[in-house]
Amino acid sequence: MKMSKAYVFNTTNPDTLYKMPEEIFAASGGTITGYEKTPESDLLDLVRAEMPSEASEKAKESFIELLKGYSMAQAKAEAARCIGCEICVKTCPANMHIPEYIDAVGQGDMAEGLALLYKTNPLPGVCGSICTHKCETVCAIGQRGEPIAIRWLKRYIVDNAPESMYEEVLMAPVSAPGKGRVAVVGGGAAGMSASYYLRTMGYAVDLYEAKPLMGGVARYGVPQYRMPEERLNKDVDLLKKIGVGFHVNTKVGKDITLDALHEQYDAVFLASGLPQSRSLKLENGDHPDVLYAMPFLA
Repeated sequence: MKMSKAYVFNTTNPDTLYKMPEEIFAASGGTITGYEKTPESDLLDLVRAEMPSEASEKAKESFIELLKGYSMAQAKAEAARCIGCEICVKTCPANMHIPEYIDAVGQGDMAEGLALLYKTNPLPGVCGSICTHKCETVCAIGQRGEPIAIRWLKRYIVDNAPESMYEEVLMAPVSAPGKGRVAVVGGGAAGMSASYYLRTMGYAVDLYEAKPLMGGVARYGVPQYRMPEERLNKDVDLLKKIGVGFHVNTKVGKDITLDALHEQYDAVFLASGLPQSRSLKLENGDHPDVLYAMPFLA
């Protein structure tokens, strides 16, 4: 990018000040170019802050999480790259307040950052690790360099906000139960999200899950090196703290009927998810040597 001196002031004296076209100025030996972008003068930082990770040798010996997470200095440096264009918000399935929580990271305001996460996403611990981060594919900075590490900045907030801050932020929007009772069937991402927002709206919520633990595919289909179980446990435990009732090892249709739920509750939300793999629908697709994703990961 260059900026030319189409017209140039030849003096700072207001009595003799006049301007001339650049051709005349150039002929007199003046410099035509007023600004030329160089790596030193570029206003944008096109390289993202590097994410620390475990050495490959150590990673091969265990299932520990590979990515260590940003330090404060790294997170602030990465946040400073964001220009706040908000294109990412429209691409995010949850329309999260991305530029705002990135700015909160840059300002060191963890409480504001955490509150912004929970406005649109009650599972930031999960999303900070395994989100598909489509938002980064449209990042304006990414058109010329490396996109802002949006997912990693989200994870930075989740990993570094103190426990007391979590309770304060989560309890702030929660109303006392009084609007009615809702049963949510399915303890995966959809069911847990619905439970959280129903509680913030003042409904009493009971969450039913067929398996021993809440979490759905995030629990039973994600390897530890991608997302440690402790991060999911944190999201689940916070639901308990805001008053969501948990009913595990309870399969609706077997241990309790759907009709019974309709009798006990004012509304029933079905979020059974996709616990089984999709069939290939090909000849020998059911062969014992054909491994489907969900059984393999679980």
